[in-house]
Amino acid sequence: MLLQGVRVVDMGFWVAGPAAAGQLSDWGADVVKIEPPRGDPMRHIFRALAGIELPSCPPFDLDNRGKRSVVLDLAKVEGRELALELGPRGIRVNAIAPAPVDTEATRGIVPEVILKGILATMPLARLGTTSDVVGACLFLLSDEASWITAQILAVDGGQIMRV
Repeated sequence: MLLQGVRVVDMGFWVAGPAAAGQLSDWGADVVKIEPPRGDPMRHIFRALAGIELPSCPPFDLDNRGKRSVVLDLAKVEGRELALELGPRGIRVNAIAPAPVDTEATRGIVPEVILKGILATMPLARLGTTSDVVGACLFLLSDEASWITAQILAVDGGQIMRV
């Protein structure tokens, strides 16, 4: 297979990231999906949108085919302990906590009045872009972040300020 021996960590949600990682899995990569404690929000979105009860979510299942999955919560002691265990092996464990990102899915699902209320709480007063989140991911994956582990990076326009 084309990507045999390649290991991919999938921390994406809302279709594009998981779909791309699913394709990498199809090409032979070993893909591990990391989900927040309540699971990927897409696990239940089909039920909410279609209004019918199904045992699974077909779009979620398609995007996450061929992957292994693990729940990791760096806000809890257990998640931070994993960072302590993996650190000596050169593996950094970090998380990105984005505020709402301006995508077609966000615009189609979140009512405008809710988005305006969220923006009113943010010092930068705008939705994030996919580039904002990708930039944070690339930074954490780069050598410039080689001394960063067990952190939750808020990519949220200042929505959650720690004073």
